[in-house]
Amino acid sequence: MRRIHLCNVALLVVGLIIVSLFASSSIRSWSDDGSHLIKKMVIGTNDNSPKQHNVSQHQRVVVAVGPHKTGTSSVQFNLLKWSNANQLGDWVFAAPRNNHKAFGTLFMNLARTSGNRHPNQTLTDLYSETFNKVWKDGKNIVIASEYCDFVLRDSVDGDKVIESLLSMMPWASNEDITVVVTYRSPRIDHFISAWHWAGQGRPIRQWILDNYVFPHYLDPLGLARMYADHNLTVVILDTSGMQRDGVDISNVVACEVLDVPCNGSMMDSKLQPRVMNRIEQTPDLNATELSQIDELLRKFDCNYWGLLSHDRITVLHEHDLLTAMSGCTQNSSFSRSELLQSIKSLIQSGEHM
Repeated sequence: MRRIHLCNVALLVVGLIIVSLFASSSIRSWSDDGSHLIKKMVIGTNDNSPKQHNVSQHQRVVVAVGPHKTGTSSVQFNLLKWSNANQLGDWVFAAPRNNHKAFGTLFMNLARTSGNRHPNQTLTDLYSETFNKVWKDGKNIVIASEYCDFVLRDSVDGDKVIESLLSMMPWASNEDITVVVTYRSPRIDHFISAWHWAGQGRPIRQWILDNYVFPHYLDPLGLARMYADHNLTVVILDTSGMQRDGVDISNVVACEVLDVPCNGSMMDSKLQPRVMNRIEQTPDLNATELSQIDELLRKFDCNYWGLLSHDRITVLHEHDLLTAMSGCTQNSSFSRSELLQSIKSLIQSGEHM
């Protein structure tokens, strides 16, 4: 009996030794893994090295660039409202201040490219830090401002503005970024709305004659091409097609571009989209003159014949844009200055009738 007891004790001791060795090995293994995870976490939270942070391949950025007078204020206001109410899922209106016009400040700053004018780096860093924080939180970023169309201004180095914007982003690939451009049609509606905004109370005839350069914000296809030429995905929204289909532009951006869960083409939200800055003012032009200006604007759009086949460009709710492009001839050339002079000549001839 005593021998059996001693044998049992010996087996128990051996067993304890084996368990101890296994436990020691296991503890060392978990310790190594823990150190590795801690090291990865430290790298991931290094604010000076945002590109080292491991993020979901599905994270995206959408930049709604206008141009001016294409429903931009409504889109900005509604996106901010939905973002604040957590109605956009993983999307965040990533401005450092809670104002739907906040991104205008950024793009006006980036557009300081001529002569001795340079962007304010402190201001740029403020927006860049906001982008980095949102991205590191695993969220998608939405940016919206009509002042993105400053890239087309004659006095601005548009390529430099776009490059500056991209340098603020916490990732290396342009594949994450989608640019949204709105093509407002009929084209004469965009023209009249531009006069409402920029005319400063002048009759439309006087506004036209006072312009010495053609307004850059009336060139949506040029805006689309410029962003696409920087290897960015561009989505063009055709307002005539949206009107035909009975959908609101803010809902289209949210449901079809951001891909937020929707009820058809409508946000599944009690917060209905708001339409802003609608001004009704009758221009002092007759129907024939309005029709002729519209025709000149469409002729100008033919400069971009073939743009719709660009591999970086997609059109949603295409209607008038497709019709306009199908009526163009290849190698059309009609500059902004020629367009402005043609419109001025039309107005001047009408004054002498």
